[in-house]
Amino acid sequence: MLLKNQRQPLPNFFGGGFAFYGYHPGPSGTNRKISQNMERFFCICLLLLFPLAQVNSGTIRGHWVELSAGTPVMLVLNQALDAEGLMEGQTLNCKIRQDVVFNQQVLIAHGTAAYARIVAVETKKRKIRSVLVELISTQATDGQTINLHSPFINIQVHDNPGALNMLLQGFVLDNTRIKV
Repeated sequence: MLLKNQRQPLPNFFGGGFAFYGYHPGPSGTNRKISQNMERFFCICLLLLFPLAQVNSGTIRGHWVELSAGTPVMLVLNQALDAEGLMEGQTLNCKIRQDVVFNQQVLIAHGTAAYARIVAVETKKRKIRSVLVELISTQATDGQTINLHSPFINIQVHDNPGALNMLLQGFVLDNTRIKV
């Protein structure tokens, strides 16, 4: 029978008093200290293994680094968008905003040229209001092309004349081996 504020005891799956949550009666005396030490050891192991569960941006193999698909890339729009002359399919110039680094090796350098494409142009009363843009590619430090992916980015042209230095975020599309 449980009292008002007492929790239901958990089943004892691990032997002497090892419980994840809640109240568990467990052993007494020396066995309780061993059980508490095991719980602490388990928690420390989880904390040490947690960084290994993070998404890596690459893996090292010899003198090559594999840049993983999904690695974030920050870009800046490097050309002014005029309300006149924007068309679907037009290529826009961008540049990399910050280095993409793995294991102290720069894989994509700051300031490297990158490209985006206008997917759609929204007009209202014959004036361009906004454009939808997708990222296309950039270049790695070894010179090879890195394909990029992004959700469509809506750039308001009428509110932001020029839209120069607008921040864009994309991701590496394919796993790519880069020579370092």
